[in-house]
Amino acid sequence: MTSSTTSYTPEELFASTAPYYAAHRPRHAPEFYTLLGDHCGLDGTQRVLALGAGPGIIATHP
Repeated sequence: MTSSTTSYTPEELFASTAPYYAAHRPRHAPEFYTLLGDHCGLDGTQRVLALGAGPGIIATHP
């Protein structure tokens, strides 16, 4: 018996679900960003690198 499995790249595998994930992923409350900015002394002129940030919710916040 032979087994045939189709191999997909991540782009192919998640292409149809990415828009739904982005649209329906829970977001942090606006107060969270204020607290984070105040705690880290951020004023909007810095660049921040988030390693291991999961889906990148913070990284994509304007």
